[in-house]
Amino acid sequence: MAPGRSAVAVGYLMVFTGLALVLTVFKYSIDAYREYTVSLPAGAQGLEAVLSGGAEVLLDLLVRVAFLGLALAAGSVVLARGVDLLKSREEDGA
Repeated sequence: MAPGRSAVAVGYLMVFTGLALVLTVFKYSIDAYREYTVSLPAGAQGLEAVLSGGAEVLLDLLVRVAFLGLALAAGSVVLARGVDLLKSREEDGA
């Protein structure tokens, strides 16, 4: 394989990998949104129990959103680098 062709192949691989990551994050986000239900303690006897249950729910959501945000950022960076690589090869005339 010529050097120009390998750069194009790597560029396409990066674009497809980035798209796969972004679409996977989108799918998991939609699934999590559809399946999520708030489950506060039913027999809560006081404000402390309700606040504790609410804090637990918010912490769970924070972890999920942080994970999806990191995966989305990684996918978008890989996608952008792949597109930049393909553009630079196109501008070079290869």
